[in-house]
Amino acid sequence: MNSSKNKGDRGEREVLALFEARLADHLVPGAQRGKNAGQPHDRGDLFVLDGFAVQVKYFKASNLGGAVRQAAYGAAEQAANGFKDYGVGMSIIEGARKDSVRVLASYTPDMALVIPGVEPVADFGTISKLKAWIADDVGPHGYRTHPRRNRWATLTSDPVTIVGTFEAFEASYRALTESHTLSMPTHAKGDTLEFV
Repeated sequence: MNSSKNKGDRGEREVLALFEARLADHLVPGAQRGKNAGQPHDRGDLFVLDGFAVQVKYFKASNLGGAVRQAAYGAAEQAANGFKDYGVGMSIIEGARKDSVRVLASYTPDMALVIPGVEPVADFGTISKLKAWIADDVGPHGYRTHPRRNRWATLTSDPVTIVGTFEAFEASYRALTESHTLSMPTHAKGDTLEFV
């Protein structure tokens, strides 16, 4: 197996564990990694939340901009393939410590418009400036610090992408479910779903 595939698999496992830890009360029964990743009609890397396609990217630190863009636009395409309402990208910041901002959520602008709480508070033309701001919990970089749950920014370089912390994604997902615009799983505990 090649090193890129190994890294991608590690990234998917890490993000799946994050969903299990942070959104356990919302996971579909049998939440798991997708089995058909990379296929022509791929429906997502992770099957974790009803109505959502989740695309995970774990690139070199020097290509974080490519990761968040490909994750967002890939997730939107996968949502359409899987007849899901929403697609979210998840990208790991290579080298970031586990207790820091390590996983970024990303949306296409159209997708971000329909999800409550996805309200960018800053705009950046480069991923390096966005990363410095989004990963900063204390504010020494000259930017106003926002709580992680509100840390959404617009990456304005083409293609425009909305990027936030995993905590911001979690808060917006909970707002979406509380607004009753997303159906919740009705499966009994112990049920499993088969994904093809």
